[in-house]
Amino acid sequence: MVAGRTLFACTACGHASPKWHGRCPSCCEWNGMVEEPAPVSSSGRAVGST
Repeated sequence: MVAGRTLFACTACGHASPKWHGRCPSCCEWNGMVEEPAPVSSSGRAVGST
């Protein structure tokens, strides 16, 4: 099992990114990115872009 897989999601628009941004690249909201665990598929791998 791989630990530490997280995504950062914007609280304003829901845009998800593998890296934290001070300003959301989608809606330009400042300080709206919050860390969330990456969704895991049935195969046990994290789902999303790499």
